[in-house]
Amino acid sequence: MKTDPKRALGYFLVAVALTISTSARAQGEAGLNDVEREVIGAAIAQALRPDSARWILVDAQTAIFPCGPAPRNIINFGNCSGMKPPDKSVDEVLAGIQNSIAGVDEETVADLRTKSENTVNINRPFSLFAKQIFWRPGTPFAKPADDSKPEFAVVVSRVGFDKNQGKALVYIGAVRWSEPDRSFGDYIFLVKEDSAWTVKGSLRAWQLQKKQ
Repeated sequence: MKTDPKRALGYFLVAVALTISTSARAQGEAGLNDVEREVIGAAIAQALRPDSARWILVDAQTAIFPCGPAPRNIINFGNCSGMKPPDKSVDEVLAGIQNSIAGVDEETVADLRTKSENTVNINRPFSLFAKQIFWRPGTPFAKPADDSKPEFAVVVSRVGFDKNQGKALVYIGAVRWSEPDRSFGDYIFLVKEDSAWTVKGSLRAWQLQKKQ
């Protein structure tokens, strides 16, 4: 799905403007489990390859399938998180993932679907060399003292697993200000090999166009 970069970044700025008020109520304390955090850290490291000398802005609440009347995440498209476009159903998106990524099974997809109905908080950094600053709607924004911009703004979903937790599927959306063509949303499929999670395939959900 091709998206105009000016429009998409406009959505991003609107999301920040609408939700950065510190008077908004905080989310609950539910969070990701340790295995999900391992998978997400591995997916970000392998898919984005962040620069260890810079920092990334991470949405401190997970992306979900349902769209809403107001922005929920720091990256949004028409008040949807990017996990699906407003004109497609969840079933269509999940069927496309299974048809496009070899090895993704029904259990893993079903687990992702169930977990992606409701958002949870992300309250601890992932295992990455890059510095991470977490922000969620309704909380103060802890911008670095040097006023630098993040390398990426990142939104992640919860992780779907098969019953043996040897396969994993996660959504990652990333915006890069200086290079819109490196701004995209991917479904990433990982397999656990020798105690480490390795990316085995991906499917692009959306992609910003390069500046003309």
